[in-house]
Formats: sequence, C-alpha cells, structure tokens
Amino acid sequence: APAYASTSYPDSGFYFDATVGNTKISSSGIYVGRFGGTGLRLSATATQSLSFEATDGAPDISLFRDAADILAQRRAANAQTFRIYNTFTDTGNFERLNIVAAAGGPTDISTSQAGTGVSRALRLFTNGLTDVALGTNSTIRWNINGTAGHILAALDNTYDFGAIGANRPRDGFF
Repeated sequence: APAYASTSYPDSGFYFDATVGNTKISSSGIYVGRFGGTGLRLSATATQSLSFEATDGAPDISLFRDAADILAQRRAANAQTFRIYNTFTDTGNFERLNIVAAAGGPTDISTSQAGTGVSRALRLFTNGLTDVALGTNSTIRWNINGTAGHILAALDNTYDFGAIGANRPRDGFF
C-alpha cells in the first residue's frame, strides 16, 4: 500500500508525499529507482534540476535550468563530459562527438570511435553567407569570410602567423 502524507502550506500551496513501489512523489520532486540504489530524480525545488545517481542521494550527473533558455550540465567542481552518439552498439562499438571540460586542462571538442565505429571528420561551418569567427578571451581574432572564404584578421595589422624563432609555419604557398 502507498505511504502518503499531505499538509497545506500558505506560501507553497499543497504538499504531497507518496511512495508507490520504486517511485516517490513529493512537493520537492519525483524520484524513480531502487531506494538505496540507482535512480532518477526530478527536482521541483529552486534548483529545477534533473539528476541521475548511481547511489541513492548522491547524484553524479545533473541538468539544471540556469536561466531562461539556458540548460546546464554541472556538479560542483567536477569536470563534465557531454557525448552525442552517431552510432552505438555497445561500449566497445560506437562513433561519437565529445565535449570535454577537463579539470585543470583544456576543453576539447573531438570525435572518437571504437570497435566497428568509423573515424569521422570534425567540421565547423555555417549554413549561409555568414562568417566563422575564431577568438580568445571573448575577442574575435580571425574570421573566415562567409561570402568569399577568405581568412581575415579581425583587426588590421594586429595578428601574426607564427612567432620569431619559434612556432613558425614551415611553408606558405600563395
């Protein structure tokens, strides 16, 4: 039989808490899974999150509503990885795109494959006559012009290819 309790609160409306099988529903959210084990938790609290957990009460991946139109994947100071699969047979046979925010290291966008998966190119482009911009520190440094395809410095006489005595390109063909 389900266990439940209800109380009315003037500032938050009706409070409800019920447990049926492996599902718990309350005013703070919905939890589905094995109690004391893995599960899914949908929070109705101020954080407005969807969490997945391998241990009851210890989410190890969470999606949050950061603000209007912003979905965030975060968990305290833990680095995150997001993967989009092209194919997936099992953990030894797949093709995927990876976005990795490594702890203390660079953020990578890459493709990977295993087993019967095929190595795929990573392409960055626009669909239409608009530029692709490359920059650092929130400043555009280079543009690939959307109309003619030219690589252009964002500011005249400001940016170089290579450096004196190091990091020099080997050849240039013009």
